[in-house]
Amino acid sequence: MASPNVNEIVSYSFLRKVVSSEVADIIAGKEQRFSYLVEGDHGIGKSAFWKELCIDFDGFIIDMRLGQRDLGDIIGMPVVIGRENNDEHFIHILPEIIRPAFVKNLSELGVIGKSTYQDKLVNLRSKESLGKPFQFVLLFLDEYNRGTKDVQQSVFEIVYDRSMNGNKVNSKTLIAAACNGNLDIYTVTESDPAFRSRFKTFYYKPTWQEWLEWGEKTNELCDDIRYVISIAGNGSLADPPLDKEKQNTEYLNQPHPNRRSWHEFSKWYEVNKTKFSDLEIKQVCMGFVGAKAAEVFTKMMKEKSIIKKERKQSVDTESVKVNEFYDNYLVNNSNWSHDTATNKLTELNTNEFNALAEVCSIRFSKLKFVSIKTMNNIANFLEKAPEEIVTNIWNNISDEFKLKDRLKLYFEGNGKKDFISKLEKIK
Repeated sequence: MASPNVNEIVSYSFLRKVVSSEVADIIAGKEQRFSYLVEGDHGIGKSAFWKELCIDFDGFIIDMRLGQRDLGDIIGMPVVIGRENNDEHFIHILPEIIRPAFVKNLSELGVIGKSTYQDKLVNLRSKESLGKPFQFVLLFLDEYNRGTKDVQQSVFEIVYDRSMNGNKVNSKTLIAAACNGNLDIYTVTESDPAFRSRFKTFYYKPTWQEWLEWGEKTNELCDDIRYVISIAGNGSLADPPLDKEKQNTEYLNQPHPNRRSWHEFSKWYEVNKTKFSDLEIKQVCMGFVGAKAAEVFTKMMKEKSIIKKERKQSVDTESVKVNEFYDNYLVNNSNWSHDTATNKLTELNTNEFNALAEVCSIRFSKLKFVSIKTMNNIANFLEKAPEEIVTNIWNNISDEFKLKDRLKLYFEGNGKKDFISKLEKIK
């Protein structure tokens, strides 16, 4: 089939909402009727979606990559029985890998952290989940259209009738499959239309914003890569280009931008970025996402480094000016006159004023003892500073040593009730 229309593609948030609702129903005792088929490009997180679901809802996952399985892995090996009674016939013994879907009761699976069968997600689960019972089973048929025709045929009965050789899957089993879709690009085996009719199919592609949010939440995408992808503004660096002429196997069989490759490069980059030169990092990046994307990445890293350096210089300048003002005017034994302080205030830019406000809010809150001279200087500063800066300071002074009350008394004693009213209006 060709690539789906953009209007047919669902995001992570939508698919998560739909599936989570059904998982809740399954846990409550409502058996699934139609299996899921999630179809999409390579490296966009189809498998990760289902694993995350099992972690969040305490599910046991059976992860079967059909492209790596043969018939015996699905239906089991035939065994002859009944020889003693001259009633010789074959039965298929359920393979160990698929057996958890056919337990009579989920308690047979054990508990999270001490499961009867191998829990492939145990190292990803939270400490809080250890010891909890499994709430459902996910039978996940990954790469289903990379399986041979025999393997595809062997899962028909499970998908159709939720059974295998007379064995019924547990009613709390969720069945889902994933595949790549575009036959012009991928080497896959197209399935039977009747088989597809037993699925509810979703063409899946998380938005690039969802992908970056996932990378930040899980620490699977480093800051620099999230920065570069987001600066591009439209996700164009996250995925292969939309140019139809480049949507072919010749292009896609070379290193090119895709989410899986960025993810893998992120792992390498975080460990090695201080060990290699910019040119060497660019060459490694090319091996993951191609020359053009690597060029953009290294260029943006250089620009980010310059911005960071300039910002540090700016912050250092702010720090010097702020500390100079505070240490010479707003502390006990200060040595600046009101006129000097007023002139210094006129030299501050917006960032420096904001930095001064933050420092004052913190330090004023700790003033247990204040001399008359310092109280006079603080009052003069509050009168001369911009209104938004005074508001910022006044709202953030803690009440531990009652500095606000002392300032109000000071203004009242100096005949400045109008300024007291102004301060009292600040919320």
